[in-house]
Amino acid sequence: MLGRTGWGATRGFTGESAYSIRFGPARAFHGHSDHTSLTYTARGRDIVIDSGHAGYQNDVWRTWAKGPTAHSVMTTPLSADRAAATKLTRSLVKTNADFFEFVDAPGVGITRIRGVLVLKDPDLIVTLDRGSSKTAQQFQTLWHLPSDQRATVYSRSAAVAMAPGDSTKTILFQVPYRQALPAGAILIKQAKSNPIQGWHYRNIFTRKSAPTLMFARSGYSASILSFVVPLRATGSVTYTTRYSGTTFIVNLNVAGQRVSVAISAGGSVYRVT
Repeated sequence: MLGRTGWGATRGFTGESAYSIRFGPARAFHGHSDHTSLTYTARGRDIVIDSGHAGYQNDVWRTWAKGPTAHSVMTTPLSADRAAATKLTRSLVKTNADFFEFVDAPGVGITRIRGVLVLKDPDLIVTLDRGSSKTAQQFQTLWHLPSDQRATVYSRSAAVAMAPGDSTKTILFQVPYRQALPAGAILIKQAKSNPIQGWHYRNIFTRKSAPTLMFARSGYSASILSFVVPLRATGSVTYTTRYSGTTFIVNLNVAGQRVSVAISAGGSVYRVT
């Protein structure tokens, strides 16, 4: 699935953002286990990337590149990957926000639900990852970032990624939703070899170190509410939360632009203002 905010008619082509989301039948042949994965471009640059193609040699690098941990998804690394089919269960496309919900079973006894909300003006992505398992798991929502960027964790909830001297930075943060943020809720993995993590194949011959941001939980269930916000290098993001009945609302100030995002009791994620 592909989407974009426009074709540059009102704010210039590089001012638009675009995204891709993977889902569908079970993996086959040369396919990757990348269902529910996201890529995102905004402000004229890559924001969230795919880790790329490691070539056709049968080695650990190809195994990693084809597996779920090489993609921006919620993973359950303690369970064997089933490469299962993923269904689109809900969607709503509007002029200023697109919403999609996907459901699958990435491991035996595990259910995974991803809600994705892509906003326009301000341009940002919100994901709600919900997982449940019959056995204790590690639930890890991964964000693969470009190799030219440096990522820094600032708190249990927030990190910033930026290329030196760039005019754009990305603020990635998680908002507690039905679950407190534990110690180690944000980790950066880069240039790791055991297990492999934090790499980008620009082509099958070139592998570069690249930061991967991990929002982590453990137990029998997880609820990870992520925000990926690209903005100018001097910009900032603040937010407040509240409930309106059973609806959870996040009020955001993104570099001076105000927007509210809501989550219904049933898990729909939508733009309020």
